[in-house]
Amino acid sequence: AMLLLFPAGKSAALLAACLAARPALGDSEGIARGLTQRAWLNSLRGQTEAAVLVGEEALALLRQTGNTLATIDVLRLLADANRLLAQRTAVADKARLLNQAEQYLNEALDYAREHQIAGEEAAAYATLAGLYVARRDYDSAHKVTRKGLDILYKTGDLRGQAMARYTLANINMQCRNATEALTQAAQGLQVTQQLGDRVELWLNEMSRLAPCCASVAELRALGAIVAWRSGLAHAREAA
Repeated sequence: AMLLLFPAGKSAALLAACLAARPALGDSEGIARGLTQRAWLNSLRGQTEAAVLVGEEALALLRQTGNTLATIDVLRLLADANRLLAQRTAVADKARLLNQAEQYLNEALDYAREHQIAGEEAAAYATLAGLYVARRDYDSAHKVTRKGLDILYKTGDLRGQAMARYTLANINMQCRNATEALTQAAQGLQVTQQLGDRVELWLNEMSRLAPCCASVAELRALGAIVAWRSGLAHAREAA
C-alpha cells in the first residue's frame, strides 16, 4: 500500500526491483506476494487487464506454496477484476467474465471454509454479492449478503456490518423496495456512528498525504487505502 505514496513510475520501479531480487533467493512465495502487490496496484490505478494477467501469475505460484490467506486474497482480486472488465465489454464476453469471477469466488469460499477463516468467508460473500448485482440477480445477492452479515455479527466486525447494510440498501433500491432500502441504510449509518471519530482521522491523514500524489488516479487510490486504514472500509469506494 505504501507504494501508492510514490509517483506511478517510481512505485512500479521499486516493486520491479524487489521482484527481480527474489528468484536468486529461491523465494517463490515472496515472488507471489510481490506479484499480488503489483496486481492490486494495477487494479487501484484502473489497469484492470494488467491486474488480471499479473494476478493469474501470482495465483499459479500461490497454489504451489500453500499460503491460504494470500491465495484467498488474490482469488478475490481476480474475481473483482473480471467483474469490472465485464462492465465494459460486449455482451458475448460479459457472461464469460462473470462466470470466471464466480469460479474464483467459489474457490475463495472453499478455502475460507476449509480453514475456518470467518473474516475471509464474509469478505468473499461481499464480493460475490457485487457479482450478483452486476448480473441483476438481486435475490442471490440478498442471500449471500445475509450469509456474510451473520458471520460479521459473530465476529463483531462493525465495518463489515455497515458495508453489508449499505449493500442490502442498494439491492432493495434496485428492486424498488424503498422502505426496506431506507431501513437498511439507517441501520448501516447507526453502525457507522459506532466507529467513532474515524471520518476526522481520514480527513487528517488525507490532508497530510495528498501532496505526495502526482495524479487524480493516485489521489483516489490513496483515499481508498486511508479509508481502510482509518476503519472506514465500507466507505472506501466513496472515498
